[in-house]
Amino acid sequence: MERDAFNQLIGIFREEGKFYNEPSFYLGKITSPLPNIKVATSGIELDKDDLKIDKFLLDRHNVSISCSTGSIKHNLTDKLNVGDSVILLKNENTFIIISKVVSI
Repeated sequence: MERDAFNQLIGIFREEGKFYNEPSFYLGKITSPLPNIKVATSGIELDKDDLKIDKFLLDRHNVSISCSTGSIKHNLTDKLNVGDSVILLKNENTFIIISKVVSI
């Protein structure tokens, strides 16, 4: 009997911990591209006033490089487009876009 009571107490601690501790990261979807970016996550839509973005992602958005050699053409742009999935971290009242994620 004591063992069951102990397990129940641990279960209560775990449930309460989930309630008071936010997730360490969020998965979001781009609903509007840069420069007026919007991201939907956890039932809310964040706009550029709520967001910060990793500099690499921003730089990649602003630079377009195309080159060709013979019959091979390369386009090195990879922008955040509507529908793209992103990983967000929360820092107080700001969400930070840290990465774009894709299916494999």
